[in-house]
Amino acid sequence: MMGYTSNYAKTRINIANNCWGLITATAAAIAVGRFPRRIMFMTSAATMFLMFLGFTVAMAKLGEASDKKLPVPKAAAHAALFFYFAFAPCYNIGNNAITYSTTSLPNALRLLANRISLPYRAISLCSESPRNRSRTGLGQDQRFLHTER
Repeated sequence: MMGYTSNYAKTRINIANNCWGLITATAAAIAVGRFPRRIMFMTSAATMFLMFLGFTVAMAKLGEASDKKLPVPKAAAHAALFFYFAFAPCYNIGNNAITYSTTSLPNALRLLANRISLPYRAISLCSESPRNRSRTGLGQDQRFLHTER
């Protein structure tokens, strides 16, 4: 996808996108108190729409080239990669920062929800397995260790 076929390039793109998301999420969480919620959320919604639109157009051009067995158009590949990275700040200013810093619920209800959900989140993170084995480089023959009793 996007003209990058080697596992090395795909891994670098995924790692860079996750690091970029962490940076933009941190910046958005710091800035969320300085701007009105409605403006931040509407800005996020509008820019996410524009990023989806640009990414869709770029991927359509890449798909057309792939269907016709043409070489990958570099401009479309670079545009798709740009929109892939540009989506993170748009999402973070509206959905991460505002959602996680919400104060619309009473404190007792938020604490109860955290008390219920946090153990399940911790368990799911500890037992998480790679979703796409071909991307992670794990072969079909590698299995998770199970203890038998």
